[in-house]
Amino acid sequence: VQYVDGKPTVYVATGQNRTFKARHLVLGAEVDGWLPVQRGLASTNRVVFNGSFLLKAEFGKAGAGHDHSH
Repeated sequence: VQYVDGKPTVYVATGQNRTFKARHLVLGAEVDGWLPVQRGLASTNRVVFNGSFLLKAEFGKAGAGHDHSH
């Protein structure tokens, strides 16, 4: 989880030619070092773990929250 414009955010794969989308999350209180996601993701979403800081930088250049192809 990263913070974009002050909002907890992850990047998910859209399944279309390596395209990703930023998703803002609603998080619960930390439990044993974990942040429970209350809203913003479905169990079928593929969340980016490796390279998410690079995606954040790329989205920052193009405007956070918009689809971006790699």
